[in-house]
Amino acid sequence: FVRAAARFCGAADVALLRIEGSVLRGAAAVGAFGDVLKGPTGRINALAMPLTRDSVSGRAAVEHRSIHVHDLAAEREDEYPMGRELQRRYGHRTMLAVPLLRESVAIGVIDLFRTKVEPFTDKQVELLKTFADQAVIAIDNVRLFTELGDRNRDLTEALDLKRMIRESEA
Repeated sequence: FVRAAARFCGAADVALLRIEGSVLRGAAAVGAFGDVLKGPTGRINALAMPLTRDSVSGRAAVEHRSIHVHDLAAEREDEYPMGRELQRRYGHRTMLAVPLLRESVAIGVIDLFRTKVEPFTDKQVELLKTFADQAVIAIDNVRLFTELGDRNRDLTEALDLKRMIRESEA
């Protein structure tokens, strides 16, 4: 999803973050910024940010709406305190964050970044919303597949136990 979102939305850098309790945790990333977000471990899931309105991603998740910041460096310090700190550290300027919503509950955020001031077009914003909807479906499919695997494993264990009991009684 992140590669396709980068290509079709004209962003060199894309990150997918999932919500874990009160934290936004990295799930996938593409681009040079994604490599930086992975940090020294080289793993995007090492990225963890508080789920608050202090960052663009956090605000999109908390408020259940897309946030498009044309120039993060030009925003007031108190508008996105964490977002401004991250912008100074990593150099991105334009950012678009779209929440991943399942039944009106935020489960994550997909972010597009540009290192220069170049707002995304309305078409790109709508396209990212479509990618967000597809990401939710994919995440649900993985969750359902995992649950099915767990149930199958439990059933197999129960059947094995029943077979062992039957054989020991014979």
